[in-house]
Amino acid sequence: MCTKSVITIVVLVSVVVAVHPIAGSAEDHRTAKAESAESPSYRLPRDTQPLAYGLRLVPKYDKGSDMYTFGGQVEILIYVNRITPNVTLNAKDMQIKSVSITEFKTQKDLAVDLYELDNDAEILTIYAESNLLAGRRYQVKIVFQGLLRTDMTGFYRSLYKENGVTKWMAVTQFKPTYARRAFPCYDEPAYKTPFNISLGRQEYQMTLSNMPRYLTQRLEYYGWWADHFETTPPIPTYLVGALVGNLKKSSAIEGSLIDVYTCNDYLNQVLYVTEETPMLFSVMENYTDSQNELKKIDFMSIPDFDGDGMENWGINAYREKYMLFDDDSKMKFKEQSVMVIQKLNSHQWFGNMVTCAWWDYLWLNEGFARYFQYYATEMVKPDWRLDELFVVEQHQTAMEFDQTPRHPITTSVKTSSDIQNIFEKVVSNKAAAILRMLKYIVTDSNFQEPLLLYLQNFKYGAVTPSNLWAVYENYYFEIEYKLSENVPFTNFIESWTNQPGYPVVNVIRNQSTYTITHKPFSVWPTDNNTSSWYIGLTYTNNLARNFNNFRSVRWLKPYTSVMYLHDTSLCTWVIFNLQWTGFYRVNYDLNNWQQLIIQLNESYSDIHVLNRVQLIDDSFNLARAGMLSYSVPLNLSTYLMKENDEIPWYTAIECLSYVVERMRRSAEGYDYIKSYVRKLAEFIYKKTETLVVQYKNDDHTTITSWNKFSVWACYLDGEYCTNNAIANFQKWTEKKKNIA
Repeated sequence: MCTKSVITIVVLVSVVVAVHPIAGSAEDHRTAKAESAESPSYRLPRDTQPLAYGLRLVPKYDKGSDMYTFGGQVEILIYVNRITPNVTLNAKDMQIKSVSITEFKTQKDLAVDLYELDNDAEILTIYAESNLLAGRRYQVKIVFQGLLRTDMTGFYRSLYKENGVTKWMAVTQFKPTYARRAFPCYDEPAYKTPFNISLGRQEYQMTLSNMPRYLTQRLEYYGWWADHFETTPPIPTYLVGALVGNLKKSSAIEGSLIDVYTCNDYLNQVLYVTEETPMLFSVMENYTDSQNELKKIDFMSIPDFDGDGMENWGINAYREKYMLFDDDSKMKFKEQSVMVIQKLNSHQWFGNMVTCAWWDYLWLNEGFARYFQYYATEMVKPDWRLDELFVVEQHQTAMEFDQTPRHPITTSVKTSSDIQNIFEKVVSNKAAAILRMLKYIVTDSNFQEPLLLYLQNFKYGAVTPSNLWAVYENYYFEIEYKLSENVPFTNFIESWTNQPGYPVVNVIRNQSTYTITHKPFSVWPTDNNTSSWYIGLTYTNNLARNFNNFRSVRWLKPYTSVMYLHDTSLCTWVIFNLQWTGFYRVNYDLNNWQQLIIQLNESYSDIHVLNRVQLIDDSFNLARAGMLSYSVPLNLSTYLMKENDEIPWYTAIECLSYVVERMRRSAEGYDYIKSYVRKLAEFIYKKTETLVVQYKNDDHTTITSWNKFSVWACYLDGEYCTNNAIANFQKWTEKKKNIA
């Protein structure tokens, strides 16, 4: 595209986009803080705590009434921490049939005055006639019943067809606060106790739970059976899992603890999963230097499931699309399956073995699981380039999400609504990105060794971030390791986990001196974030071009107004934040941006691929925030016609698509920018298709990129892509070609 056209696009984009930056709707950025502030505490009192559970659940379908119901009984052995006249549990949407309390040592019953279920507060309060005494144990027995839910939470029913016949199953989904919808319990993650679980079923059904089945009993009711399962190790209520249905088990791999259960029609489609999973477990066991302590692990393929998967202890639930593959399945779908499986595998250590003590600290579960989802899979699938994809799929998306007002990684939640809303990119993507940043700053071994101690010290326990950082501090004290003088480790890491947002680092060159400042970055002009961080700066220039020098860290400290770096070399450009390891953006003076653009056009490979990704994403988002003219990112994007690596293109798609959408308000500007971006999209689509179809390129990233680029080109009404799509559709309708 000629220079005049690019200039026209820059002018139009600058007027339409930069003057009116948006960060999303009010709904997108609404938090539950207002609700929490006006609500009473939904936390359970600490008067009592559970020691063990005996749980029985029996789902049933009544054809006459067409009702799906369940009955149950829970016996909770509790310990009394301080004298109290009542027992308070979580419960919701069930009918309590009877309640009894028995002193465990003497087996004397305590009369129960009454019990009240508050569905709004999700609290069941049991009032005893006399006080429960501190230091004593009591057994609380509750009989209850309810409807199998249809919203894929709690104990719910899932309908599916097999050979044209509608069948049903009852399955659990208790994370985060849905166990209380299935049975009265202490439904908080810190309460980790053993469970003895029994499931009632009809003769034609099968059952699964967290542990192996050890006994099956025929019940006095005709056609009914009870399956009893071994006692679990200490687990929180949200990890309890159960299924009653008609799933079939696939052939197990010899020596593996993993069995896959699915509908009978799909048994021949689970081979890929059964072959890939054992290697993923081995990587985690090797890294954590600990054996997986599960006695078995069942993978359930569920027709109706809310989410990608659930890591119940010993019984993982998955959406069917992540379990079932045939010969025509696309490689990208298989990649997604492996990634979901590995995330749940990682949870066996981070979340199941060691659990966050409260949902304020959810990132201790989700952040580590997300990090190892990529790190561990990279060890098994090195050709998938997951180190680079992590930056695009997690780091970059977290920055985009977090550049508007959000909560910190460690935050405050109280109500069930708060808790459910907290499962988003801050506690998973951003937390994982901060862990990656930490690893690069302290080195691999100084990241791994304290983490192993953390897993050992808090095995089967519930933790807070202070527990984790104390282990790191003690380890560093023993080996006499310091980040730097006057940079305390905990202060550094908590500046990232306990504050919202992230910074933009401004680098201005004046001859041989770089003036460096930082402030919170936001695309909202009215954002009043006052956070400040310990920022580990890494950098290189066109003379050194050392993009692996993570040891020479210069520290920009909180509330430091300015820092000066002196460089007497005759370099023409400098890049900060090597391989985009730091969770911050970087803005430069105009001359440095121009020199970087020249370098990209002359020899882009001299800049590390992840820093090319960073330059694209930083420049477009800085322009979006009004901190940089759109002339910079748009001129920078012209180098893409020479870019042979797919990874920077992924970032370009996101950045350029945003600009195209924002330009819809300007008819003339929209046509200009869409034409420019369409040219880029058609270029990379044709190029990738030629590699795959004509040259039979079998590179994993190239193959999986082909579809992504075709979607982008067709979205922009690319003629080549549209014609291809029409031709392929005609072939499909004529059944001349099977399109996977």
